[in-house]
Amino acid sequence: MSDASGRRTFSFIVASVSVVSVSFGSGAPVPFFPLYEQAYGIPPAGLTGGYALYILSAAAVLLFAGRLSDSLGRKSVTMFGLLFSIAGCACFAVVDGLASLLLARVLTGCAVGLSMSGIASYVIDLHRPGRLTLAATIAGAGTPFGTALGAITAGLLIEWGAAPQVPFIGIATVNALALIGLIFAVETRPPGSRAALRLEFALAVPTRIRFAFITACAGFVATWILGGMYQSLGPTITATSFYDDDRILAASVLASVVGTSVFGGPLTARFRARTATIIGLAMFVVGVGSIALAAHVHSLALFFGANFLSGLGFGATFAAGLRALLERISADERAGVISAVYLVSYVGTAIPTFFAGVLVPQLGLTAVLDLTCALIILLAVLCLVGTIWPRRERPAPNHDAN
Repeated sequence: MSDASGRRTFSFIVASVSVVSVSFGSGAPVPFFPLYEQAYGIPPAGLTGGYALYILSAAAVLLFAGRLSDSLGRKSVTMFGLLFSIAGCACFAVVDGLASLLLARVLTGCAVGLSMSGIASYVIDLHRPGRLTLAATIAGAGTPFGTALGAITAGLLIEWGAAPQVPFIGIATVNALALIGLIFAVETRPPGSRAALRLEFALAVPTRIRFAFITACAGFVATWILGGMYQSLGPTITATSFYDDDRILAASVLASVVGTSVFGGPLTARFRARTATIIGLAMFVVGVGSIALAAHVHSLALFFGANFLSGLGFGATFAAGLRALLERISADERAGVISAVYLVSYVGTAIPTFFAGVLVPQLGLTAVLDLTCALIILLAVLCLVGTIWPRRERPAPNHDAN
């Protein structure tokens, strides 16, 4: 391996770790919210307001600064994302009331927004020839995987009696090491002129791929809704449908989906993006339908089996869908399209997840689970129909995806 190739591989590893570590930092606070509520008297409205600020911060960065890496360079934006994440971790480590909690949520939201745009684009830029699927898997599944891993790890630390500061010190340390690694990493997008440095509306989806984009986003939102539902209702599902309120079991629910999702992309990598998407959606639809069935028959074995299948479908659908878009665009269009993908996925997931939590007291958990699974399956079927539907497309300029 030449020095240039070795440095590029090192850069790919650092960028991949950055995607997961920033997302880990956004998920780690979730299990601590009930503790903050009890210890500091933070009202429920403060917790939901913090979540809203987190979503708005991430969305604002994606919407207006998603293409900032085209001007500042991918490496520079990755550094900013890590710095925002470290600052957010520092705030969470010293939370003593509502103001510090809200500040921590805003900083973390900004970090995630930069991660889902600039850092994800950096990972894609660094992929080796023939390894686009791996890069798309990391860029696509890295954020939900890191978020879930953060929540699960923090939940286990609470169960084991660790101090609240432990996960935040740990992830800040990982982010600091990634920052040091970036000093030696390559820059794939040299900074432009000062005139090019501006915040601009980042939903830059080329007209020629609009249909493919809408189709893929239906699948992306479907997969993310499942993860969002488990993040918010996972413990309730295990306690209500399977009569077990063990925290480790509740954490395992999310892990069984998000953990297996990282294998979905590589499992279907040898297929064309269109074929891999169809395979992923088929696994995902069967898995989600089985989740609803398992809740009705109270079968924990069927439930976890369905989660594993859904996770594989999740990963395959997101990786293949993102790969299909990347194969149709040029490097100049990459940051804008990836920002748009994540913005739609994030907002499209937050809305039904929020309403699912609101409706549980009125309709009951089983009914809400059925409705959520039906919505997920509907979106997945729409994505499947759009993927199969024959259409003619113009090739991307300066095509370099592979």
